[in-house]
Amino acid sequence: MDKMKKIILSLFFILVVTACQQAEVSVEPGNTFTPPATTTETLALASMPAAFPRSELSPYYGEPQPAKIIVNGETYDSEIGTTMWITEVHPDGSTAMVIGDAFAIITPIEPIITTSSFSLTLELPIPINPTELWYALFKVSEKELDAQDSTYGAFAWNPDYKTQTHQEQTYPPLLPKQQLTFSFEPGIYVFEVHAGWGGAKLHTELEADFGFLFEVQE
Repeated sequence: MDKMKKIILSLFFILVVTACQQAEVSVEPGNTFTPPATTTETLALASMPAAFPRSELSPYYGEPQPAKIIVNGETYDSEIGTTMWITEVHPDGSTAMVIGDAFAIITPIEPIITTSSFSLTLELPIPINPTELWYALFKVSEKELDAQDSTYGAFAWNPDYKTQTHQEQTYPPLLPKQQLTFSFEPGIYVFEVHAGWGGAKLHTELEADFGFLFEVQE
């Protein structure tokens, strides 16, 4: 009888110890599955569109700025004519582009006074190498100058490419800032600069025409 009690007590002790061990295992922190802290954040970021397109040109979206010319230490701003410009970035990362056709070369009213042979520094409004760049000069008559309307604070020119004295489109180095040298007889000249950035030639991301007015004196 005593032997049977010992066996029962031994079995009871084993059951108690086993139950305690099982209880300890169930609450062990190391065995509780915890997802990595970055999982939710990473998925959220991946599912959200970028706030802005990843383009080096994105800081220049909005309103196109004028080009500049530096002559004899003086800086002159252009007027802006025809443009193709990204003006807005939507929350989903898409962009809105506005194409504005001026149907003319737009220049300031006040001309830049120069001598027959002169050098200038052309500075584009975006300090990134353009994809496309050319310029042309057109001589205009005093009659054409007198016919201009200054009501809107700028002149609009429509030169006759067939008969008007002009310099053919010239393609300088694709640089945002460079020096150019000219030699012309006295008169009034329209200076047109066309520049485009991003993409490829004829398929640029940003594009604009800039106009200046020169009065070349002897």
